[in-house]
Amino acid sequence: MILVTGATSAVGKAVIKELLARQVSVRAFVRKPVDAAELQAQGVEAFLGDMTKQASVAQALQGIESVYLITPVEEHLLETEGLWAQESKKAGIRHLVKQSEIGADPQSFSPLLCDHGKAEDAIRSSGVPYTILGSVAKNLKLSKLKYTRTYLAGKRCRTCTFSPWK
Repeated sequence: MILVTGATSAVGKAVIKELLARQVSVRAFVRKPVDAAELQAQGVEAFLGDMTKQASVAQALQGIESVYLITPVEEHLLETEGLWAQESKKAGIRHLVKQSEIGADPQSFSPLLCDHGKAEDAIRSSGVPYTILGSVAKNLKLSKLKYTRTYLAGKRCRTCTFSPWK
């Protein structure tokens, strides 16, 4: 089973849709009961919790093989993703995918890119097998995306997505 956080975001919805199309069992980590009900109607197991709380994360990871980690952009991004890396290690997660940003770097002058860079480092050092996806167009509606090119460098995956006409 794959756990998807950020399940109500555009990327999270697209990931869940693709997993369901491939008949993969999905658990979605959500904060609101209304979101849980909508996902359950689609055949998704919903978990209501708080991404920043250790007990909630540990419980959500029970019975999970892989995690697709999308964290809301907020001041606790680094701590939250560090917690997920630690708890994923404890739970024996076989693969963690982190949705990051192109340009993520612990030395960045951008607080967001700095936090993403530090979170990437925490995941790398956790011992959990991982993939890091860096996006440049995650705020675009996925239905309008025309082209996607993926660049692989080691265990880091950079995805450049753009739609020149819409």
